[in-house]
Amino acid sequence: MAESLQGGRSFRSFAEHLLSQQIWCWGQDIMRPDGNWLLEQGFQRERPPVDRKKCSSVYTLRLSEDRCVILRGFGVFWGDKRFGGVFLRRFEFQPLYSADSSLECPPWSEEDMPEFSAAANPSDLAGQTLLLDLIDWIRSYEEQAIDQLGIEYRQAVLNKWDNGRRPIVPAADVIAAWQHVSDSLSSEFAKSKSAASA
Repeated sequence: MAESLQGGRSFRSFAEHLLSQQIWCWGQDIMRPDGNWLLEQGFQRERPPVDRKKCSSVYTLRLSEDRCVILRGFGVFWGDKRFGGVFLRRFEFQPLYSADSSLECPPWSEEDMPEFSAAANPSDLAGQTLLLDLIDWIRSYEEQAIDQLGIEYRQAVLNKWDNGRRPIVPAADVIAAWQHVSDSLSSEFAKSKSAASA
C-alpha cells in the first residue's frame, strides 16, 4: 500500500499530491464505463482541431454567467468575472493569477495559457477568493461524485492510481483532505492579513 498523504509532509507537498490525484480522478471519470461523468455533470467537451489532434479534449463547466472551471490533464483553471482567474498546474501547488476570468482560446496545451503572475499580494482578497472558491468547488465535486457514484467507485479509481510509490488519499478521506487544504489556506491568508496590518 502506498504511503498515506497524512502526516509528516509539508502542506505544499500534501496539496500537490492531492491535486495530482484529483486530476487523475477527473480523467477516470471521463472514461467511466457507465458513461462520461463530466458530461453528465454539465461540462462542455471541445475536441481538438486537426492541427492539435494529439491533444486531449478541453472540458469546461460554466457555473454561472460569471464563473467557470476548465479541466486539463496539466492543471485546472478557475475564472470569476469579479476577480479574474487562477490556474493550478499539476504537480505544483503554486497558484498563478490572471486579471482575465476566461481564456481567449481553448488550452490545448500549457503554451495556450495566458500570462499569469506568480503570486497574489498576501492581502489581495481577489486572489484569495479565487483560490478558495476553486478548492471548495473541487471538494463539492468529490462530495457529489461519492454521493452519486458511490465510494466504492472512487476507491476503485484510486486503486488504479496507486502504484505502490505514490502517496494516496483514500476515497473515504478525500473530502476531508480538500477541506483541510481550504482551512489551511484560510488560516494562512488570515495570518498574512494580520501581519500586513500590524
